[in-house]
Amino acid sequence: MKKWASFYLKLSVIVCAIPVLLFCIRILPGIISGALGEYPELLWAKYPMYIGFYLSGVLCLYVFSQTFRLLRLVDKGQVKDSMTQGILKTIRWSSLSISLVYLMMSPVVYYVADHEDAPGILLIELIILFVWIAVASLSIIFESLLVEGQRNPS
Repeated sequence: MKKWASFYLKLSVIVCAIPVLLFCIRILPGIISGALGEYPELLWAKYPMYIGFYLSGVLCLYVFSQTFRLLRLVDKGQVKDSMTQGILKTIRWSSLSISLVYLMMSPVVYYVADHEDAPGILLIELIILFVWIAVASLSIIFESLLVEGQRNPS
């Protein structure tokens, strides 16, 4: 891979990770506090929502760090070793875990969307859910291509 392309991919991973980090630190506490202030009947969901959103944020940052690590291995030309396969498995399971977290939080999101008459909230959650399922699917595809490349070196 050319150096500029690798640099561009690493830069895009960093640019994607910064908003996630800022969202978890600055915006998320206000959103959860505001939602609980408006819906006191959801007070039971305060800590599960905090845990779910922060867990998905940490897992998302972990996926970005593993992607950055994978790009460094590509730069070094060490794509066809078992470490790359392990990184792809880690990305897959982390992505599926994020999807599972959002799936488990969907009843609370549905309740808020129903009472606010804002179906866009539910749509945003579904988009996030399916994006992480797509990331997991892509890691499965890349892993199978890697295994096929190791079997048939040309």
